[in-house]
Amino acid sequence: MVFEDAGPAEIVRLSQKDDYFLSKLRSEIAGLVQRAKGTRWWIAWHEELVLAADFCYFALTTLLGNQTLGEEYVNVIQVDAAKRRIPQTWKRLLMILLHVGGPYATDRWTASIRRNLSSSPDFLSRNPRLRVFLETSLPNLGQVISILHRCHLLLFYFQVKYYHFAKRLTGTRYVLIRPWLEDGLSRWGYWVLGLLSLVQLLLSTAIYVYSCWSRKNGSTFGQVAEPRSWKRAESELNSAESRRKTCPLCLERLSSPTATPCGHIFCWDCILRCLQMKQKCPLCSETFGPSRLICMRNYSD
Repeated sequence: MVFEDAGPAEIVRLSQKDDYFLSKLRSEIAGLVQRAKGTRWWIAWHEELVLAADFCYFALTTLLGNQTLGEEYVNVIQVDAAKRRIPQTWKRLLMILLHVGGPYATDRWTASIRRNLSSSPDFLSRNPRLRVFLETSLPNLGQVISILHRCHLLLFYFQVKYYHFAKRLTGTRYVLIRPWLEDGLSRWGYWVLGLLSLVQLLLSTAIYVYSCWSRKNGSTFGQVAEPRSWKRAESELNSAESRRKTCPLCLERLSSPTATPCGHIFCWDCILRCLQMKQKCPLCSETFGPSRLICMRNYSD
């Protein structure tokens, strides 16, 4: 029996539904951990807890050969590239590890390399060419990954096969259980969206390449500032001599100090994560939302 390929609307809807249930699972696990170990412990292990929640969700569904809640919602199943059977167990496990652990491992690896390059002059001293290559390429790694991700989405808009990198690498596709439920008209809409995304990608890539060329040749005309994280912006705004206060959540020096309506000061990332779970001050329990936070860009003791 030959199954019909799932359309772009079904694939996007199932992904959104899975993200919704994943956010609920993460919220429940975060609540349990905060009650058992405290907010500081949760802040320190936030990324690992999210990783564990995602792995549990996909292990109990995809790894066991079952549908995820999103796949049940749109009546699709995962199959191999030949569309004759569900992917083998080892391939499902590999897909889960790539999808869940890939971004986490990449962030950890790049952070470790940056830390070693900045703090250890002896790092890769026996291979100076590799050190120079890493020093020049790591600042552009985020932009390169962003371009690759957008190219991947373009292929999805036109080919309607793989919505995630992990499924493309493992050759896992979606087919409809009930073909009469397919939304055929949505394919044209995604095709137009793909054309618009292609134009945007070409323009942004051209601007980025030109800005790199301008920096290399010492020209500042038309140079586009690269996006910077809150922590990097904060480290540039505050001088090295200024002593900053300690965040009461992570117990480290304040990074992007942020004031709450009740007058307490936290790191931007710390208080934002707390408000995503419960919109209350972790110290005095006053109720407020993220829109009322004030980031103090030039804060000092």
